[in-house]
Amino acid sequence: MSTDIVDSHPVRSDCQFFCPELRELFGCLRGSNELRREITSVKSHMLQRGQRNLWKGTNHARLER
Repeated sequence: MSTDIVDSHPVRSDCQFFCPELRELFGCLRGSNELRREITSVKSHMLQRGQRNLWKGTNHARLER
């Protein structure tokens, strides 16, 4: 199977975000556009949650000092 499409795909770098199991499951974003949109929304949701948790953590640490 040719990897030309995957190599030139603009979303390919997002693969680094997912754990190996997810990368394998999603075929490194070779799926349909619908699946790609779903992955992107999940990713942004997780990043937003992560940033909030990070902010809460630093705020909490500041209060304890």
